[in-house]
Amino acid sequence: NDGMLMSEVESIPDQEILVLSSRRSYLGILRLICIIKAIIQIKPDILYSFLVHSNVVSYVAGRLAGVPKLIWGLRVSRFSKDENDSKAKVVQWIAQKVSRSVDLVISNNIRGLSEYIQLGVKPRSQIVIHNGIDTDHFKTNLEFRKSFRKEIGANETDCVICQISRIVEWKGYIYLIDAINLLSQNNEGSIYVFVGPGKKELINRYKAHLDRFGALSKVLWLGERQDIDRVLNGIDIFTLASTEGEGFSNAVGEAMSTSRPVVV
Repeated sequence: NDGMLMSEVESIPDQEILVLSSRRSYLGILRLICIIKAIIQIKPDILYSFLVHSNVVSYVAGRLAGVPKLIWGLRVSRFSKDENDSKAKVVQWIAQKVSRSVDLVISNNIRGLSEYIQLGVKPRSQIVIHNGIDTDHFKTNLEFRKSFRKEIGANETDCVICQISRIVEWKGYIYLIDAINLLSQNNEGSIYVFVGPGKKELINRYKAHLDRFGALSKVLWLGERQDIDRVLNGIDIFTLASTEGEGFSNAVGEAMSTSRPVVV
């Protein structure tokens, strides 16, 4: 599965995509060897990785492959679950120990970088570069609005409220569902739209929670979509109920670029 955006990535000029695959193995040793072989083949001047676990893997692979410069990417703030997760603790400890020889950490948010430094990560240099939003792509489009509202059966008097994110617990869907229950008691003219992929078991649990309130029919589960610009034009309010971990949400920036009111 190359992902929904692979065709868009492939259209970028002057770049090469290398898709790696290997068998599962103890501690991912075979995957690490596969990564090291690929890096040796490419011979990059800079190795740039994203997120804490991948950063540690890239450090090991990059150093063994002799890469001159290592850059770590940080796109989140702290997760409370990491404080009690043994695997996360080990990864964080390794990151602390090796970070002094990492050339640069690039974070997309100030708080995430501050928390990272407080946890003992001390790279040679660090900088915050916020996410870029394509404002030519995410902008008001009345035709998109009409077609999306027709798709979901909304008229112009309905208020369409939408969250676009992966369906995982820390994105706060359970609290959003509780809010839907309160809103639906006094507001019959609202339609709620959830856009994003998630595990079937968790989605079924959320649907059961809605059903207990008698609000299951009020929510549309659209799954993963490629036409997010069209979806954003068709809604009236964008919300993101995340309880932790957010750095700089692309979805929030894209909604604002499309002139949608945002509630977070």
